[in-house]
Amino acid sequence: MKHEMNLLPVHVTQKKDKNGPKRKGWLMVVGSFLGVFLLYGVLLFLDGSCQNDLTQIEELIKSKSDYQIIYTNLNSQKALLEHRLSLLAAVNAGKDMPVNALAEINQARPEGIKLSSFRFDDGLLCISGETQNNAEILEFKEKLSQVECFKVINMVNTNKKKEAVMDKNQVKEDIWDFTFDIQMVEV
Repeated sequence: MKHEMNLLPVHVTQKKDKNGPKRKGWLMVVGSFLGVFLLYGVLLFLDGSCQNDLTQIEELIKSKSDYQIIYTNLNSQKALLEHRLSLLAAVNAGKDMPVNALAEINQARPEGIKLSSFRFDDGLLCISGETQNNAEILEFKEKLSQVECFKVINMVNTNKKKEAVMDKNQVKEDIWDFTFDIQMVEV
């Protein structure tokens, strides 16, 4: 017997599978289908969960009567707001009184009268001034008594202050001081 020995390297080749690429393609398609189906199932589960939460919240809102209190309470809130506005109007009504009184006095003041002081305290108005003619004081008082916002006009004093030289002809005229206390009509 003879023994032969082969010293050449032997290449072992594997048999190529002809169905290999097809099998890999089918596995990818089936894997993708299963992945999409799994993702669809998860999303469907989450959507159902959110829908349940929404229906519970809607039921809670429908069952709560607290939300309807706002609508029934609007009438009382409106009445409260109107009452508050009327109180604010009453508080602010007297703030314009001194300005209105000064405007009325200015309209009633004759031309020769110069006012020197004006004081307003709690509905009592005290004005002082001077004039060259005593008759203008009485005219001023008459005009003030015709004004509607003045209730009572008291002439506190009228004094002859001094004699003044008016021009170069040495004509002397008297200067009269006067003070009125006027009660205001409250608005």
